[in-house]
Amino acid sequence: MATAAGYAVGSLSSTRLLARFVARGEDLSTTEYTIDANNTLVSHGVSPSSLGARHGGGWGGLAAVMDIAKAAAVTGVVKSLAPESQRRPEAATASAAAVLGHAYPAFHGGLGGFGQSPILGGALVLDWRSVPVTTGVGWVCGVAIGDALIALEAWPALMVPYAVWREDRALLLWSLAVNAVYWVRMAPEVRQRLQYYRTDRPRWRQRVTEVFQGQF
Repeated sequence: MATAAGYAVGSLSSTRLLARFVARGEDLSTTEYTIDANNTLVSHGVSPSSLGARHGGGWGGLAAVMDIAKAAAVTGVVKSLAPESQRRPEAATASAAAVLGHAYPAFHGGLGGFGQSPILGGALVLDWRSVPVTTGVGWVCGVAIGDALIALEAWPALMVPYAVWREDRALLLWSLAVNAVYWVRMAPEVRQRLQYYRTDRPRWRQRVTEVFQGQF
């Protein structure tokens, strides 16, 4: 029940819903991002970032908030309805299923977003303290190294050591599941970024500038 509910809610695309008003008829499945004068990154996914890149950060931000809310809602509802002894495992299952549905919906050709927003929504219900810890550490490490991928995209991976530190079995299993979905979905974009670094790696100062400009 938790798996089905989570997957169904996760499959609802906030980006596609908003696109009916601001991007009617547009193909949002492929979006090109400019890294610098000589390099671009092509992203394949219908996500808040793709809507924001085309129609402004406000619309992209609204889609992200809606995706966070949908995952938090289904996680919270399942948690409240489950028997007391199963609340944590059931909520974690629903949350992980929501991330899977978001990334690979049964409709739309299985092409969804990447999963950051629903991961964030689920984490806020399961253990809200994990959010500032993992995003904060990821940001600091990314700035120190000068890597936008780490600063902006890698924080879900930090959920695993966080769960180990908290000795939270349900959170650990959830973090492993959502990271598996997230990084499989992110693999093409990560490969492009690594190729960019291998062929035309900029200086540290320029890479830090990319981080603050929000350029993945």
